[in-house]
Amino acid sequence: MKKIFIIIPVILIMAGCTCTPDKQCKSDEDSPMITTKVGETFTITLDANPTTGYKWQLSDNLTESIVKLVKSEYVAPETDMVGAGGKEVWTFKGVKPGETTINLEYVRPWETGVEPVEKENYRVVVE
Repeated sequence: MKKIFIIIPVILIMAGCTCTPDKQCKSDEDSPMITTKVGETFTITLDANPTTGYKWQLSDNLTESIVKLVKSEYVAPETDMVGAGGKEVWTFKGVKPGETTINLEYVRPWETGVEPVEKENYRVVVE
């Protein structure tokens, strides 16, 4: 009898994790803290699927005196499957020392008065 081994990847997300510059940070319910330095960039990577009409957007204004949005881009999956989701990568840069929050929401931009499907919040400390 042949034995079949199935390897199942496991992703561990720690509550209150600290993300460092130039590394990805995935949010959880406890709003992880991202620590960076003035002049350094960091990214936040979120699952996204624009074929559904949803996209990530900032839900509050950034405190641009502390953190500046450098760019936001969609990265398609490496598959030919139609409708497959990819990642939305948000790149920010530390401007001056301080603490702020980045709040993102997953919405259909044309819908008004509708709650976001998802919300992600990140505490950011710029040293």
